[in-house]
Amino acid sequence: MTATTLAAPAVGLRELRQARGLSQERVARLAGCSTSMVRQLERGYVPTGSAVLPRVVEALNEEGRSAGNATASETSPDGAGRLRGS
Repeated sequence: MTATTLAAPAVGLRELRQARGLSQERVARLAGCSTSMVRQLERGYVPTGSAVLPRVVEALNEEGRSAGNATASETSPDGAGRLRGS
């Protein structure tokens, strides 16, 4: 598989995960992918055609809603409490 550099969708992924108080390992389990894939996404790389990014974003958003441990202004620049593109 080839890798592609992501633009806006991956920006802030690490910050959102940290604001939720989640480890890369926990996000990987929730999203059904490897920890290595979460690391790659946080660095802005993802295999072309991968469906993992939407699953990781949804896992972060679900954990944030259930835990209620971060405010909207802490989790995204637009204040919506969700990663852009989700």
